[in-house]
Amino acid sequence: MAADGTRGDARHVCHNCGRAGPVEIGGFSSHARVTSDCRPWPAGGKLGVCTACALVQKIVHAEWRREVAEIYACYALYHQSRDRTEQTVFDPLGRAAPRSGRLLQTLQQITGLPPSGRMLDVGCGNGATLQAASELLAGWSLSGHDPHLSEPERVLSIPRVAAVHDDWKDTPDAFDLVTLVHVLEHVPNPVQLLAEIRSRLRPDGHLLVQVPYFVDNPFDLVIADHCSHFTLTTARRLVTGAGFDLVHVSAQLLHKEVTVIARPNACKKSAGPMATELRSESAKHAEAACAALAWLSALRASCQRARTQAPGRLGIFGTSIGGNWLLATLEECADFFVDEDGARVERRLRGRPVLAPPDAPRDATVLMPLPHRIAVSIRERLGDLAQGYLLPPDYARPAPI
Repeated sequence: MAADGTRGDARHVCHNCGRAGPVEIGGFSSHARVTSDCRPWPAGGKLGVCTACALVQKIVHAEWRREVAEIYACYALYHQSRDRTEQTVFDPLGRAAPRSGRLLQTLQQITGLPPSGRMLDVGCGNGATLQAASELLAGWSLSGHDPHLSEPERVLSIPRVAAVHDDWKDTPDAFDLVTLVHVLEHVPNPVQLLAEIRSRLRPDGHLLVQVPYFVDNPFDLVIADHCSHFTLTTARRLVTGAGFDLVHVSAQLLHKEVTVIARPNACKKSAGPMATELRSESAKHAEAACAALAWLSALRASCQRARTQAPGRLGIFGTSIGGNWLLATLEECADFFVDEDGARVERRLRGRPVLAPPDAPRDATVLMPLPHRIAVSIRERLGDLAQGYLLPPDYARPAPI
């Protein structure tokens, strides 16, 4: 039975394991949504949890597929930044680095990648991960794959990129490294994709997967074109169930994300957990999703109150998923954005200027659509510049799952 008393819909099956109809989680459709390329999207859709594999997921029906086709028809990755460069991530001291560079540096440290090899980046987009690999893996031959290639020339212009493909049948095999950076959450039937990848990896090759971690990042649930919402448990199970041995799994490397490093195993399949264990996990994951939705509701209420009470101008901290979701939630009632990413400042987003923290009006209220602990860290780091920053509600974050 669902969190709101409804039952699973037998007309739909889990897009991961193909078994029981996901049990719907109530209250989801009241939330505004946002696309993964940070555009506002109307409320709607259904969120559920599978009792057979414990994956929190969008219920993939004809309407979800229609919406996703519409989203991808005009997809504009990293449109907020100059030259459409990938999002910068910050460490606790505020030091900035491209996400892909930090991921690949960690991969090198953990696996000791050889000085030469062949890499395939699946879901390569406009080439952010391949650009980082070009700089860090100087002796490697690089390739990309993406079924929605919009800029193949841009990807092919990256040094050491030998080829880019939009169809699996044209993609060669015998790779030493395959990367999927924010890909699996988009894909119905992720097991099938991992099986395709496994068939193209050398026996001693490595797989790198990066996905959002909704337990730390409630905004992941309202991204309209994400159909899988991972925990550490479900990310591990997906990768091992597709025939890989785990090398490293962590939700600590990057805020709000799960990193998985794995290698192909010999038997191609691993034993799954018992049904009783899965029922317990499904309940925990449903509770975590309900907690995340409750926090989003609290954030929405807090920011709506601030909108009516703010004595001066109103700003939003961040130009990614949370910031764009919040602007839609506030019915476009904000005057400016604040961002620490130098590639995004001095631009306009949705008709509003993007300001660096020192340039924001000192008498303004700045809303922080971020998990509470991250917002606290940012406000402490910015010191006097953050006097008008309004912390989000505290989040009763579940234990890591």
